[in-house]
Amino acid sequence: MPLPEERLAKPIELAGCPEVTIIEWKDSGVLHVTSKPHPKLIAELGALCRSVVDELDRRMAVAGVTMPVVAPLRLTMSVIPPGRGPRELNDEEGRMRVEGSVRGLTLVGSYWGSFRHAFIHNGVGEQDGRGGLTLAMDARRVFAHELFHAFVHQRGVRWHFEAEGGEELHARKFTESLGFGE
Repeated sequence: MPLPEERLAKPIELAGCPEVTIIEWKDSGVLHVTSKPHPKLIAELGALCRSVVDELDRRMAVAGVTMPVVAPLRLTMSVIPPGRGPRELNDEEGRMRVEGSVRGLTLVGSYWGSFRHAFIHNGVGEQDGRGGLTLAMDARRVFAHELFHAFVHQRGVRWHFEAEGGEELHARKFTESLGFGE
């Protein structure tokens, strides 16, 4: 979780998607406009969030999966540099302390169910063909992937995916089905 001094003074609410609030956003410096919380990128994250949550609800209904949890989905999020430095996404000794087989892997995102919090790398933007900013495909994949994990945990349907090959496998299949890659 972000330390109090790492939190945004004003959290970023995603328009059209009250399920997700960004409470931390660390950019990569002056020259990295694609890692800053630009209004266009925030708007695209909001639209993506709404479509992902709606699609997950639709797929559960089509599959006939009853969601035992009726509480609304709520997720806070940190958008942080992907490096291995202190308080970055791959800081294995500090913030993202990991053990076992995942130690040494490079994370691009992570969902912490006990805190209802997700971390994604801050390379969310890319230059479009006209010199403007757009949401990078990799950011779409990572955001949707972590939102999938939050959804299945918070809506109480994790069991459905564990019985069908595993939650991680289904998160990857889900992002691929959206056209974002595995």
